Amino acid sequence: MRALLALILVVALAGCSPAAPELPDGVEATVFQNRSDYSTRTLVIGIINRSDAALTLTDATYASPSFTEVMRWERGTTLRAGAQVDLRVPLATVDCSATSADGTVSLGFLNADGTPGTALLKAVDTRARIPEIVRSECLGEIVAAVAGVSVAPGIDWTPGATAPATIRIDVQPVPGATGTLTIGDVHQTVLLALVDGTGARVESVPFDLAVRGGDAATSIRLSFEPSRCDPHAVAEDKRGTFFPLDVSVDDAEPGLLYVAADDDTRGEIYEYIADYCGEESAG
Repeated sequence: MRALLALILVVALAGCSPAAPELPDGVEATVFQNRSDYSTRTLVIGIINRSDAALTLTDATYASPSFTEVMRWERGTTLRAGAQVDLRVPLATVDCSATSADGTVSLGFLNADGTPGTALLKAVDTRARIPEIVRSECLGEIVAAVAGVSVAPGIDWTPGATAPATIRIDVQPVPGATGTLTIGDVHQTVLLALVDGTGARVESVPFDLAVRGGDAATSIRLSFEPSRCDPHAVAEDKRGTFFPLDVSVDDAEPGLLYVAADDDTRGEIYEYIADYCGEESAG
């Protein structure tokens, strides 16, 4: 009898507990990347508050089968009615075996009296970046298993010559690796126009280079000029020193591999552009 009374008391107390707060209608979640986020491997969780009241956020996590772990934001902020806040998180490691790119955002929040709550929202990939991130990074893993591909430090150019500069892309096969890496065309960037052997500007240069594990190291040399000389070209640049290569490895799906100049080389490319363009680049 005593046990029955205790059970009734617990149920009664539970019935008197306040209900968990609910997220207001009109709160939505998105995920995306800006171009400047590609190289830093940053993902943006966008929270949109279409309700008529401010919302206090405590934390947010993004989860997707495309990644090996959740991505977490825990700084806390207040989101006013009708506004959007962008929560920046480091990208987790991609899962190349994933078959779905769907994702969800678990959103922690406080109601008006400070009671904490949690809501699970569908994450809308507004720019279709998640499948592209997975494709790009998994392709990079496949390529790296056969050979390292990187932009060599520095460029060759003559100040005041208003002539093309050259840069080198190094290919270092992995000893003992199986498979064949084929590098087809190398493409221009948004900042740099490629120059062929005749001195003409071209959108891409074919190389058709095939390397296997254990082969000797080799290099690709590219000649380039600034594709534009207006003063905003460098000031607004985000991807102009990432060189796109058509690559394939055996039966794996081919695609574009982006190889980036390091910070010092990027600075030298900007210096070359300023010298080449002269007064035009200064506005």
